[in-house]
Amino acid sequence: MIASGVFQGIIAVIQYIKQSSLGLKYLGESFLSPEVYGIAAFKIGEELIMRAYGTFPHPNVLAAFLFVAIYAFYLIYANWDKENYWLLFFYVPMLAGFVLTYSRLMGFLWVVGIVLRLSFIFFKKKLRKGYLKQNIRRLVYLTIITVLVLVVIYITNIEAINGRLGFSPSEEAYIMRVFYNKKSLESFSLFGYGIGNHIEWLKSEMPGMPAKNYQPVHNIYLLILNEVGFFGLASFVWFIIFLSIQYFKNKSFEKIFHYSIYILFASFLIMGFFDHYLWTLQQGRLMFWFLLGIMALLTNKADGV
Repeated sequence: MIASGVFQGIIAVIQYIKQSSLGLKYLGESFLSPEVYGIAAFKIGEELIMRAYGTFPHPNVLAAFLFVAIYAFYLIYANWDKENYWLLFFYVPMLAGFVLTYSRLMGFLWVVGIVLRLSFIFFKKKLRKGYLKQNIRRLVYLTIITVLVLVVIYITNIEAINGRLGFSPSEEAYIMRVFYNKKSLESFSLFGYGIGNHIEWLKSEMPGMPAKNYQPVHNIYLLILNEVGFFGLASFVWFIIFLSIQYFKNKSFEKIFHYSIYILFASFLIMGFFDHYLWTLQQGRLMFWFLLGIMALLTNKADGV
């Protein structure tokens, strides 16, 4: 996971600097340019800025992958038996690529995840004793590198980052998300319209729209409701609740790792309210069910794991 994250991070940084694709079509890279129709880009003045894609179909999907890879790195970095400061060289391209996706939601979840983990470490006595004594120096170096990467990227992209940080209800992305949500809620059905049929259903309900507007609702829960119906959504929600209950029952939460996995799990559930790729795209489905598989595995492992 970390090796793939480093690879994707390097590609993402070079793509952003070039503002174009690198010709890696055999690795799945799309043809990228800010002027290409449908490419994820935003305007700063008169200039279009393309977000980093890596070899993923959208910057948000790359951001989710790097989000997981970065926390996998944190785990390895904190639990390496010997001094491992050289590992920070691998952290830099992952973090840089993550920032250059300009994914506001993933950036927010990354910050919240770090704050929660640090809060658990500092305010829970068992964790503080077991973690800080062994890792305080590593934590300091990690913090320094994180701040340096963020400062360098911010200084070199002040206008782009400030422009992207802003949010307005008049943005097309917000308006379309609200529109899709309303239409999906109106489609209430006990059994749904079939997996993968949301777009066809939308075309039948709203004929004559521009082709680019026929997109899945950016909410996996409403998408499941539309495609599999009320019973399908209820089954999915019960599965998630059952997995959470079992995880809390079987884990003693004596290690920060136990909290980290659940924070990662909760982050993906929050993602599901704002995008559809965890349900519609292969890369998203692989990440989501991979994480659920880890949760299920840890639920059945001894507390020492």
